[in-house]
Amino acid sequence: MNLKKQFTFSDGYVLDFLLDSGKRKNMYLTVRDGIVTLKVPETLSTDRATDFLISKEQWIKDNLSKAKPKAHGLKEYKDGEKILLLGKEYTLCFVYADKYFKAYFDDDKIKVSVKKDYPQDRIKSICDKLIDEFAVQNISRTTERLSKQTGLYPAEFTVKNMKSSWGRCSSNGKISINREIIYYPQECLEYVIIHELCHLRHMNHSKEFWELVERFCPDRKRIRKQLNESI
Repeated sequence: MNLKKQFTFSDGYVLDFLLDSGKRKNMYLTVRDGIVTLKVPETLSTDRATDFLISKEQWIKDNLSKAKPKAHGLKEYKDGEKILLLGKEYTLCFVYADKYFKAYFDDDKIKVSVKKDYPQDRIKSICDKLIDEFAVQNISRTTERLSKQTGLYPAEFTVKNMKSSWGRCSSNGKISINREIIYYPQECLEYVIIHELCHLRHMNHSKEFWELVERFCPDRKRIRKQLNESI
C-alpha cells in the first residue's frame, strides 16, 4: 500500500512523495507523471529511508524538473506578436472593425477583432479561447488518428492543463493530454499520445512497453530528449 508522505530538505524544499513498503531487498526511487515514489523493504527503518532521500535530493529535483512542462505561448497579447503552435509560426493580427467577428486562423495569422478601447484582459480572453479550441481540436484529431494506427483505444479521452506531466493514462483506460504540448512540434504531440496509448497495454515502463512505443515512434528517444531539453 502506498502512503502519502512529506519531507523537507535542508534548503526548505518540500517534497511530497509516496512510500511503498513491500517484500523487496533493496530500496529505490521512481518519478512518473511528476509523482515521486520511494520503494523500500518492509523492515527498513525510517532513518535509513530518510538518509536515502537526502542522498538522492539532486536526482529527485532534476527528474521533477524534466517532468514539468514549461508554459509557452503569447506573452503580451499585442498586435504583431508571434507564437509557435505545433511547429508553425503564427502572427497575432488585430483587425479594427466596426462589427465584431470571432477570432480565427488565416493561414499563418491569428486575426482578432478589436476596438481601440478594448482592455487587455478582454483581448487575452479572446486569444486564449481560440488557442484552447485549437488545442482540443488538434490533440483530439491526432489521438483519433493514432488510435486507429496503433489499434489502441482509450476508454475516455480529455485535453486539460496539467502541472507535472505531458500525459496520463489511468488503470481504467482513461487518457489525458496536457494542452501545453501544442507549443511544441507535431512530432512531440504524436510521441506523447503514443506513449499514453501504449500504457493501455503496459501500465509500466518495462522493456516491452518501450518496444511497443518504438514500434509506432522509432525516434522516441530523440523526441523525448527534445522535450526535456526545451523545458
